[in-house]
Amino acid sequence: MPLLFNPPQSYDIPVSLGGDLLVTFKNKVPGSDPVTYTDYPVGTSIKMLIGKGDSLIQINGVINGSDAVFRLESEVADTIRSGVSWRLIFSIVDDNAQLRDDIVIMNGRVVRVDGD
Repeated sequence: MPLLFNPPQSYDIPVSLGGDLLVTFKNKVPGSDPVTYTDYPVGTSIKMLIGKGDSLIQINGVINGSDAVFRLESEVADTIRSGVSWRLIFSIVDDNAQLRDDIVIMNGRVVRVDGD
């Protein structure tokens, strides 16, 4: 059966033993050629969720213009198993600072790349 709408794109995120997870997601203008970036809208926040349930790790993105930066110290990143799911959630609030929408904009799995 066909999907009613397009799902988020999926990617593997590599983590290595002893290394911090540091990733920047840039806000690309859809369909731009050459690629251009635009500031994230005012009143939005972005969080990365890794895992689920009792082992959920939440990283709040630091937005600066068109960049949303996520950092997770190695002490925590080292505990994440290969194959654990992650998702990037874009939250939009209205003029009264009330949550309006949570949108999963991409997701995937964590891949351990420890040199074994």
